[in-house]
Amino acid sequence: MIDVERQYARALFSLALEKEAVESTYQDLTDFINALDNQAKLFFLHPKIEIANKHQVIQKVGKNSLVINFLKVLLDNSRFELLPAIATEYQELINEMNETVEVMVYAKNELSATNIKKIKKKLQNKLLKNVVIKQTINESIIGGFKIEYQGQVIDETINSSLNMLKKTLTGGN
Repeated sequence: MIDVERQYARALFSLALEKEAVESTYQDLTDFINALDNQAKLFFLHPKIEIANKHQVIQKVGKNSLVINFLKVLLDNSRFELLPAIATEYQELINEMNETVEVMVYAKNELSATNIKKIKKKLQNKLLKNVVIKQTINESIIGGFKIEYQGQVIDETINSSLNMLKKTLTGGN
């Protein structure tokens, strides 16, 4: 289904690019998503509520006409449930435009600013792009860190080393 989300994100992105409103459109889109509680999600996804009623609600709460019309299109095409994934794809398009790579760093504890700078510098030199690092605390990591970006994984955790040692000792590959 990623292709569908990507297509919708590209459509919105190209319209926002024409209006020179790429960042503000993303902000308005994510603000709308973050404002949705479970009851609101159920309202927009309920098949027996008329689409015209859903359009009216969006018209009242929206502030960006591009986002309002986009949300209406999603409702008309029964694609509203894809909204969070579309926003993620949209962010990736912004990153491509800005030649930026988002990198997830997983560690047991928050890494020091010095370590983050080292990781960032090495990745920027390797990728020749701007790097934005997002840290996630993972209690299951014994020590070290794991980096994920663009489908790549660099696993420098003690867990990984122990698993490799275990395979070697048990004769596994």
